Amino acid sequence: MVTISWSEIVMKVFSLKQMEDTLWTGLTDSYVKLPMAITAENLAEKYNLTREECDKYAVLTQQRWGKGKFSSCKFKFIRV
Repeated sequence: MVTISWSEIVMKVFSLKQMEDTLWTGLTDSYVKLPMAITAENLAEKYNLTREECDKYAVLTQQRWGKGKFSSCKFKFIRV
């Protein structure tokens, strides 16, 4: 059985030019020209970050935003 990594699958799909649109462009790290998922995987490997650590940080930043600790934030809540 041949195993292929998630990164290889994403890169193969990402390289298909006919699939390029604003979503693909928006999800591309313009500095290194890679999909952001690949950039995230590379950073996690480089800095030895676990998924749990990343998830905890994501929750922490959302909580900070919710409490208004980012005073320069100009977002408004909209009830839908």
